[in-house]
Amino acid sequence: MHLNEYQVLAAEYRLVEAHPIERILGFQEEVGEVCGVLKRYHRDSIPYPETRGDLVKEMGDVLWYLSAVAKD
Repeated sequence: MHLNEYQVLAAEYRLVEAHPIERILGFQEEVGEVCGVLKRYHRDSIPYPETRGDLVKEMGDVLWYLSAVAKD
């Protein structure tokens, strides 16, 4: 799937019509959650396979918000 296709599909979900600042802040929040997963992975020496699911979920959220921010 190309990013343009993803953006069209992502626009079908909530918050895309939200105020741009809400989308920007949501994006920043999700980036922070990715950082939190990475911090725990490093700090607690968690094997990557155990962290991958959380990381993929949070990165998906980052991509969704980035798509919503880029909509304007």
